[in-house]
Amino acid sequence: MSPADASPAFTSGAAGPAADFAVRLPSDRSTAAAARRLLRMRFSHVMAEDTMDDLLVVVSELVANAVLHGSGEIDLRVAFDGTRVTGDVADEGRGFAPPRRKLAADPIGANGLYLVERIASCWGVGDDSAQVWFEIPDRRLC
Repeated sequence: MSPADASPAFTSGAAGPAADFAVRLPSDRSTAAAARRLLRMRFSHVMAEDTMDDLLVVVSELVANAVLHGSGEIDLRVAFDGTRVTGDVADEGRGFAPPRRKLAADPIGANGLYLVERIASCWGVGDDSAQVWFEIPDRRLC
């Protein structure tokens, strides 16, 4: 999938410190990579590189989980106000309860929400929905 295949909706076209982004993505194994490309294009000029790296890991994990465990198209929303990144990933599924566990012994897969928990300052699951929200502080301020 290329970024052109997504349905972007830039809710704010400003390149200043406040920047919002929303996109609907197909449920496809290439969707996490497309989400990373779209986010880098939208935020690389306003966000510290370390913060961008954190955002890309969190979004990659959440989008990959939506593709693997969810159903239907995937909505990705991200906002950056110059001090923190907030966002959510939602699919058309019925929702889930997030597992609480430590890093799995298997180095491939099964650690996505563990990584989200380690990187995000806070995160959670929407009530009765397949939505996961997150917040990441801008590393320049930490």
